Amino acid sequence: MTRPAKLGRRLALVYLIGTLLAPSARADGAEWLYSPRQRFGVGLATALLGHPEFPAQIADYGRAEELGFGWYSDWAVRTAPQHPEGIEYAQLLYTKRWPPSWSRISRVIDANPGALWIIGNEPETRGQGEHTPEAYARIYHEAYQHIKTRDPACRIAIGGVVMPTPLRLEWLDRCLDAYRAAYGEPLPVDVWNIHVQILQEDRWGWGCGVPYGLEDNVGRRYEIIDNCDPVIFEELVETFCQWLVEHGERDKPLIISEYGVLMPSSYLPGGDQAVLTFMEGTFDFMLSSRDPNLGYAADDYRLVQRWMWFSLNNTFYDRTPGGSNGALCDWEHPESLTVFGERFALYTRTLQEERLLLEPLTDTSLDRWSPDSVLGDSGRLYLRADHQGGEACALLQFDTSAIPAEAIICSARLGLQVVSQSNIQPLQLRLLPASAPWSESTTCAPWAPIHGPIGQTAIPITLSHDQQTLDIWCTDLVQAWTDGTLPNEGLLITPVGAANSGNVSYALASSEWVEGDQQRPLLTVEYMTRD
Repeated sequence: MTRPAKLGRRLALVYLIGTLLAPSARADGAEWLYSPRQRFGVGLATALLGHPEFPAQIADYGRAEELGFGWYSDWAVRTAPQHPEGIEYAQLLYTKRWPPSWSRISRVIDANPGALWIIGNEPETRGQGEHTPEAYARIYHEAYQHIKTRDPACRIAIGGVVMPTPLRLEWLDRCLDAYRAAYGEPLPVDVWNIHVQILQEDRWGWGCGVPYGLEDNVGRRYEIIDNCDPVIFEELVETFCQWLVEHGERDKPLIISEYGVLMPSSYLPGGDQAVLTFMEGTFDFMLSSRDPNLGYAADDYRLVQRWMWFSLNNTFYDRTPGGSNGALCDWEHPESLTVFGERFALYTRTLQEERLLLEPLTDTSLDRWSPDSVLGDSGRLYLRADHQGGEACALLQFDTSAIPAEAIICSARLGLQVVSQSNIQPLQLRLLPASAPWSESTTCAPWAPIHGPIGQTAIPITLSHDQQTLDIWCTDLVQAWTDGTLPNEGLLITPVGAANSGNVSYALASSEWVEGDQQRPLLTVEYMTRD
């Protein structure tokens, strides 16, 4: 909440990518957007009033490396921040006292090319930025222009509001409006950023007050026990993702640069366990939550890309006025982990990434022009549509039983290769889960039940040219197979409707393809488990 005051063929090939501390390279040479370690972060307190001996650097906490996090912030800008084990440091330009020393900021920029810069800490609230939307828009413009001009490779994030409630989204709306009015363009953001500290919004009461520049006296009346409610956390994150969609900003990553449980355990039903339940529940949510309508496409539509737990080492409320809860390390015993640190470390230590490369158990095609033909051993998957309502579709079956039921599916994608086409017309297709059992000898006659309604969203596909390679993301389908919410009867690829503007057919390499080195069907599944 606060800146510390002074303070083989048809064979499943399993690749263990490694534990949380493993590098982020994938087996095929491509890069993960973020490894698990890069997603987890912490906030580091650097001072405590009246305690000059306060261990203020991340290296002072001997067991911090056991926590398995990959980035941190200490609410400051630093020319030479510590990077133990390659941990990333996020620069945070505090905005309450403005302007800063631009010569010093320039030295920091030059010494840390490509860094992540956060402009302000809770810029809208009392005790922190205390900025009206109009004032923050001007400050952000000055900071963005100076930093980005000097280091175009840097990434700049907006300062995180305390939580994305309606009042604070109104404050952000006014900030965007003020920026456009003053500078004639949208406010430029590389990384969207929020905090999720669940507190009461009351101008005169406890909590985070109301945003500066707004006339309201109250907003959300959260109770103390709401501070550790994972359901409220999820609702707030989803609300902000919807806000991003409405403002055309969904194509940017989203970070939560501060969240946790501030209220003392003695105030919470369940005590420390309430904090632990909140921690694990929010970790599970952020690792697994995806939505094709709300999420970031470059991260397989995850809602949140990275987050920081508050905190690594802030003081506990029952020991120091102004303290909080949830610290992972005890500053008075910096070689020790708290009960929260032990659970954080256990969560990350047992989190593993694995990959399955699955060739089909079986695959076949069905063609209304040849309703009695068995096409499963032809070496091709046929897809066709014509203006008379004729069509051909494809079926593929994969064995996903090696995936643990409790796994979090990070991504699943179906790779297919076009090997011929009848003409240059495109063909619009959709991928669906098959709704009934079938076999390689299935013909068009029993196709209807397989093609029946199954209540699932279709995944759109466009075929447009010969030798095209398809990479079809089907993460949600595989997750549904894994957790048992949908029986695994395989995949159906069928034209959109039965008609087409003309006649066109495509052939794709099937699992029996032997005529060239084109790719046979392959389902690649990347998932996380906890031992």
